[in-house]
Amino acid sequence: MTSRSHHGRSLIVAMMMMGIVTSFVHARQNAADDYIAGRAKVRFSAEAMRTTTAERIAARNGMRIRYALLPFERSVTWRMQHSKNDGLLDANTTTIVALEEPLLRSFVVDVDEQGLSPDLYCRKIQSACGDIEIAEPAIRYRLCADTVNDPESGRQHLIQTIRLLDAWMVEAGSDTVRIGIGDTGIRQDHEDLKDAIAVNRGEIPDNGIDDDANGYVDDYRGYSFTTEDDGTRPGDTYNPTDGHGTGVAGICGATVNNNIGIVGIANRCRIVPLKTTPNGGSGIVFGYESIMYCALNGIDVVNCSWGSFSKSCIDESIIAYAIGRGTAVVAAAGNHGTTASFYPAAYPGVLGVGVTDPRDTVVGMSALGPAVDVMAPGQETVTTSNDGTYGTFCCTSGSAPIVSAIVGLVRSHHPSLTPLQACALAERAVTDIGALNPGRADLIGGRIDALKAVTLRPDSIPSLSVDTLLVAAMSGRSRWGVGDTVVMTVRLRNHLAPVTAGTATIDVVGDGAAAIRMLTGTIAIPSIATGAVATLEPIRCVVISERDADLFVRLRHSATTTAGDEHRQRYLLPVTPTPAFLTLRNDIVALSVGDKVRMGNTDLNKGQGEGLAYKGFCGQLYEGGLMISSRGRLVSSVRARRGIDDHFVPVKRFIVPDELQGSAVDAGAPDSLRLGVRVDQTVRLAGGDTAVYISDIVIENISDSTLDDVAAGWFMDWDLGVQPARNRTYFVNAMPSGVPLSMQIATSSVSDVAVACAVSSSEVGSTPVCAGIDNTVTYNGMSVMLKDSLLRNGTAVQYSGENDIAVVTGMRFPASLKAGQKRRFRLVIAFGDHPDSARSLAERYSAVPPAQEFHVGLPYPQPAGTDFLLPVDMVEPAMVTIRMYGIDGRLVHEQSTFLGTGSFDVPVPTTGIGTGAYVVRTTAGRHSATVPLVVVR
Repeated sequence: MTSRSHHGRSLIVAMMMMGIVTSFVHARQNAADDYIAGRAKVRFSAEAMRTTTAERIAARNGMRIRYALLPFERSVTWRMQHSKNDGLLDANTTTIVALEEPLLRSFVVDVDEQGLSPDLYCRKIQSACGDIEIAEPAIRYRLCADTVNDPESGRQHLIQTIRLLDAWMVEAGSDTVRIGIGDTGIRQDHEDLKDAIAVNRGEIPDNGIDDDANGYVDDYRGYSFTTEDDGTRPGDTYNPTDGHGTGVAGICGATVNNNIGIVGIANRCRIVPLKTTPNGGSGIVFGYESIMYCALNGIDVVNCSWGSFSKSCIDESIIAYAIGRGTAVVAAAGNHGTTASFYPAAYPGVLGVGVTDPRDTVVGMSALGPAVDVMAPGQETVTTSNDGTYGTFCCTSGSAPIVSAIVGLVRSHHPSLTPLQACALAERAVTDIGALNPGRADLIGGRIDALKAVTLRPDSIPSLSVDTLLVAAMSGRSRWGVGDTVVMTVRLRNHLAPVTAGTATIDVVGDGAAAIRMLTGTIAIPSIATGAVATLEPIRCVVISERDADLFVRLRHSATTTAGDEHRQRYLLPVTPTPAFLTLRNDIVALSVGDKVRMGNTDLNKGQGEGLAYKGFCGQLYEGGLMISSRGRLVSSVRARRGIDDHFVPVKRFIVPDELQGSAVDAGAPDSLRLGVRVDQTVRLAGGDTAVYISDIVIENISDSTLDDVAAGWFMDWDLGVQPARNRTYFVNAMPSGVPLSMQIATSSVSDVAVACAVSSSEVGSTPVCAGIDNTVTYNGMSVMLKDSLLRNGTAVQYSGENDIAVVTGMRFPASLKAGQKRRFRLVIAFGDHPDSARSLAERYSAVPPAQEFHVGLPYPQPAGTDFLLPVDMVEPAMVTIRMYGIDGRLVHEQSTFLGTGSFDVPVPTTGIGTGAYVVRTTAGRHSATVPLVVVR
């Protein structure tokens, strides 16, 4: 049985970065998600809502409110303002009001996307720290099953598997317990469903009036959220074009003992049909609205046989609110066959369900990992069909309603349990099927057992979950890597019976488990009372190899109950062995720098990095990454025509020693684009309240051929101030203290913030790259041709309008870059309250330092003929001695010359030297280096 944090009030899986919890930005929804054009979910800022109405906020941001996710008149907050007694039983009113506050600022809105993709449009309208706190695309959530008609399937094998008939002898369910089926639609007149549907006696059907004033018109036997979209009646939940919901409803709640059809697991419990997919549509459109309906109308359980890989702050608020109002949430964990998080199953408090067949074999497509609390035999299930007959069903869509029904039985048998306690009991009421699934045993929960669910006493069995998990480097440094010791601090919450003191053995499971080695093999776990939280002793591991994706530390807990019975439970702790970014901070600036030559949001697909914050302005840099080109070939780490280029592979991460230095090579680029370059960066923030970031960049040719006309530039998508669409940019050429300096200034028309992106180089013949562009032209990606054009046009590309803008800042080196040679430049990013102050700061930090190391490149040409050139980078002026030795150690040539600071190609003759292999030893003061040479006559 795998337990996790989803039954706790909160989960914090945090990497403590200098005392700051790692931030995961809303940047990009999962690429496979299906967006609803012209619609979005938004949360207005509390400050904006204090000064004006939601309608006015929407209007000034070019949108129209479609509906509130939580209507104010349906909230406990409203009830408290209008009544001395809010009438809620067994609820913590203070907690509910706190959960309502952000939801009362959350709306579904109609928008004009201006030809942009929905996720990019939402990013555009999300004014950092302004009117719009959160903007998220409206998603059609994917279903977790396929339905086929198979009238010959006459048996429901799962009945025996979960011991359902025996369970009904103990608890057959109560008709006062209602289970919401938020799905594509349910055929209400199906012969095996019509008598299983809960009736809302306060409503008169089909009169077009909200008789019971609950905010939903004609919800007599369920409710349709699609009336405005497909013109159907609000009380009609039938969807003639998609029978998924009818199948889910039958598994959960088909009528029992009526001499027809099948049996529903919930028996006497009643179902509430909630239609969330318009006729002719696909996927779930109003899924979270159906969860909100259940919360506001006292529905005991809601089933969600659907989901998405995209995490939503607004949707997570709805889940927390529903649980707080008394609704247990059960969801399919997904059909992707991996440990990837799938929502809502992966939200805290939700009971996530994987799928087996009736023989307890885990189905290959079933989700795995911490989000899978229990398994259920949803494969090969027989259920009600949309045509009024019966057919087979499958997948996690079929397993979720089995568990929803059993949670309904639990709530019937133990009406005083909270939603979290009912789910916790169901999670413990399982059979261990690990032995039947040896390849997946470490990453699945137990298979649900209906008889155990209604016979286990809540006061006799503990059920614990991970309440919080904090992960930090033992050194206290801002990040960790290979060789570092990592410390996990875990808090466990007990939802049911008290547990006595025990122990937990610890190991690592999942893909990439070898990336860490546990230093802590066993820990003591204290006794934990009902409802209590206990902090465990620290758990330590050492990082063995690089991996920037999660693996799982497993705790196997062994203890006894207060009655003396044995208690065993498992917990999976997600840990990232080597986080892929460093966050720099001073008093007024925070900026993340990525190992793959990015800054700001360092991995948009994974949502990693803390972006860039300046004073009270957050999210100022959406995307920042390097582009390098040479004669039409180009490598980069920024947006492309399809997705985002990921051409750079770290060879030295921003981690100790020298955590302010990072290196990457372009080994991730396709052969047609790869240049063969290494990028070394030395980065820092100025101290105190000086808003300056400095990056010294070295580009080295590590290929065996010459690169001509190399250009390198940082693409930076700025979102300055509170309205990113009100930004401007322009070019400035300056020469402070005689140092050539070029910079691109970006400003906000509505906020007191400006940034100077300055570039300088001491390389002879180098020319600046400073471009300012209308960023909307890159929303759907950038081609290699566009990127190359921006790098090759110097300072000529300058957008003069006001809009969402981006800049490209870097250097072009027209001279050939031979194998082993390097080119250097400095990037300075300076913030100020106005352009002049930003420019002044940039000028102050623009002086380019000398070479940071003595370096000798490979001789060229190679093999050498009559003579060759030896690339030498000098840290300081010195006499340089070059000696050539044969493979037998015999000295064959020696010469000396005085070189200053900088990069040089030293000519070396080979007169009198025969064909063969040699080594070249170069000495300059305290420095020396040896490189190979081949001579062919």
